[in-house]
Amino acid sequence: MTAPKPKLNQKSRLDNKNKTISTPIDFSFLSLNDLSELQQEDPRSGIVVIKKEERKRPPPDPKEVARQQAKQQSSIFASLQILQKGQQQKKQEEEPETEIVEIRQFRGTTIRLNNNNLKSCDGLYAALDTLLVDGANCVLCLDLGWNPLKTIPDDILDFPSLHTLNMQSCQIADYHELAKLHDIPSLRFLSLAGNPVDQLKYYRQLLIATCPQVTKIDSTLISRRERELAEGWFKTYRMKLGSVMQVRLPFSEAPPADDK
Repeated sequence: MTAPKPKLNQKSRLDNKNKTISTPIDFSFLSLNDLSELQQEDPRSGIVVIKKEERKRPPPDPKEVARQQAKQQSSIFASLQILQKGQQQKKQEEEPETEIVEIRQFRGTTIRLNNNNLKSCDGLYAALDTLLVDGANCVLCLDLGWNPLKTIPDDILDFPSLHTLNMQSCQIADYHELAKLHDIPSLRFLSLAGNPVDQLKYYRQLLIATCPQVTKIDSTLISRRERELAEGWFKTYRMKLGSVMQVRLPFSEAPPADDK
């Protein structure tokens, strides 16, 4: 008679899942200048996972090899040269070709990179895909606010589950950067307040019409009436405006929205 299988602790699983979602991987306020620094910096918070991986042993340092050769050629060690070569060959034969290395990764769905010195986020998806145990596809919330970024990273389009994007108080001034957000179907919450673009005319109307999937912009929910007006305005004037996704036009000179 086989023993009954132990019941799975569903509450424990839910607690671990909620902890993963609620614990941000926080790299904010670390004066980061480049995404490559993520591998060296310790985040303010985050669930750390240490993985062991077998890798091919790297070749010896050329400087160290040159130093050893110079040492062997000196008059003091000339008599020991043959003996040392034999010992080195034996050591190389004994050393395995691979080694076990520890890799630090993180488990979470919220990434905070705000309040740093990042002028570019090129390669953001690849950087997070390496950093996260579950890969970059699991990222739900991304905070890039308060960085000197003048564009929305093209990599943003590669995050299939991105729900919340904060790029508050960056340096985005071009309306046409907003068009990138149209192609993120999972995006719901968006913050671009504090960028030069939010001071231009028709910023909110154009953003609502361009990104129909977004439900909240700059901490303000989009009402059904507001969406209808924005979409009607864009539909009415799109021939004069052109396609915001394709044509660069002076939107500050666009006609006013129809408030009727």
